[in-house]
Amino acid sequence: MRKEEPIGFQYKNLGSMATVGRHLAVVDLPFWKFQGAFAWYVWMFVHLMVNAIGESDQLDRKVRRLAVTEQSPLQTGPPPK
Repeated sequence: MRKEEPIGFQYKNLGSMATVGRHLAVVDLPFWKFQGAFAWYVWMFVHLMVNAIGESDQLDRKVRRLAVTEQSPLQTGPPPK
């Protein structure tokens, strides 16, 4: 075990969003609260952006892993010695 002093943890609530039904949602942000169809569109936009960022990170890791392996299909010619 390390003998270092633990770093304090602070949580900052950025808000909550939830879908309630088809084209219905609630959004509770620190500075704004709303519900209904507009809230559903906001929720959908955030949901899609978070998934797009997550998938691009996964794709980036897969491409990097392929590029560094000896048997990479991206390499041409014999493997380096």
